[in-house]
Amino acid sequence: MKIILASQSPRRKEILKGLGYSFLVVPSLYDEHIELANGIDQGVETLALEKAKSVQKNNPDAIIVAADTIVVLDGRILGKPKSKQEAIDMLIDLSGRAHEVKTGVCISSINQDITFCETTKVYFKDFTLYISENTRADNVILGRDVRLIFGKEKKQSLGPCRRSRRR
Repeated sequence: MKIILASQSPRRKEILKGLGYSFLVVPSLYDEHIELANGIDQGVETLALEKAKSVQKNNPDAIIVAADTIVVLDGRILGKPKSKQEAIDMLIDLSGRAHEVKTGVCISSINQDITFCETTKVYFKDFTLYISENTRADNVILGRDVRLIFGKEKKQSLGPCRRSRRR
């Protein structure tokens, strides 16, 4: 049976390849609005389900794998930063604190949907001083390091944090 990853995420591709699966990539065009009426975990699971179903419409015989990841600090969802300054502000908010990274996952076939939410608690060291001393536009904190934290690259390679997982 054909497997489709409903994402262009390099990390998700790497995970499936690492598990030995052959798959096609068909990104979902579903609007990434999270419905929070039933809580954050259910909202991110539902978003993954909707992404999977949007791809499955044109691929009814495939198994669809979809996921969405959010960052939650003090009960509020942090979106992707829209500017370098917003990224710096978010880093300052996260510095020296714990936050949660929640990933909703859906594995869907025409007959069955399996959804779940995986939560990882992440502890950042206090790096406020580093940020405040290094916020020039040409500095690395505004480039690769920010992308590491906000989903453009592997979170696992980020230095100033500790992780613990719970479901």
